[in-house]
Amino acid sequence: MCAAQTKASAVEPQEPNFIPLNSEAFMEMNTANIKTLTKMSDVMMKGAATINEELSRFASMRIGEDVEAQKSFMACRSPVEAFEICSTFMQSTMREYFEEVRTLSGIAAEITQESWTPIEEQTEQVMKAGNGAGNGAAKKG
Repeated sequence: MCAAQTKASAVEPQEPNFIPLNSEAFMEMNTANIKTLTKMSDVMMKGAATINEELSRFASMRIGEDVEAQKSFMACRSPVEAFEICSTFMQSTMREYFEEVRTLSGIAAEITQESWTPIEEQTEQVMKAGNGAGNGAAKKG
């Protein structure tokens, strides 16, 4: 046996030092974060419902208009009349889709802003608490 093996075998394994976790203190410490994430989640779920409602409304409206356009197209008596109906239909369809994109983008922007508000408020509280604790060090620099 060499010296390195003798020395290695002489070292006894040490048990890790774990600090006992007080689950009540841990939960209390994270309550503000859990509440903040819950508020954010509520806003996101309500926002998803709003988007779904808007998409359903738009799809229903579009189906109705599509059916009416098909009826008008089938009643055409000339190629010129058919072209006019198709042209009008496509123009209004494109306008409505662009408007729907604008509407959905606005809803998404509102949801995003509202969902970040609880996080911003929590961050401000933490920053104020941190600035209060380290007032002397922060003002010196």
